[in-house]
Amino acid sequence: MKLPGMVSTDVDDYVAARSLPVNARDVTVQEVIRLLNKYDVPAEEVQRVVKVDRFRVKVVLRTGEAVERFRASTDLPFQEREKVLNVSCLGKQNICVKIHWLPVIMNNDKSHDVFSSFGKVIKVDYEKHGDYENGV
Repeated sequence: MKLPGMVSTDVDDYVAARSLPVNARDVTVQEVIRLLNKYDVPAEEVQRVVKVDRFRVKVVLRTGEAVERFRASTDLPFQEREKVLNVSCLGKQNICVKIHWLPVIMNNDKSHDVFSSFGKVIKVDYEKHGDYENGV
């Protein structure tokens, strides 16, 4: 969703200000909803709850103020049965991207240039099998 007056580079910050990533081994959406209920986050303040993988559930609240109220009222990390749920700040972060089937003529500098259009590239490496690069 693009709001009036926003440019494409503002969208990340707009969503990040309303996001609560919850991390734990085998975390479930139900555990995250119990966490939100415990700290009085009403359902109408929750825009989205998405299970990313077995370690992460992302929650997007409707306002940045709701996120700040949640963070101010919680005693984190949150213990859910025998599991500890960590809630972190979402924002700009380092990610590792694995690209398969790169042409053999593409060197690290060219890869760096191409992926710099998406953000800051810290390092480009090709995977190796033994002594040989494998195109990943």
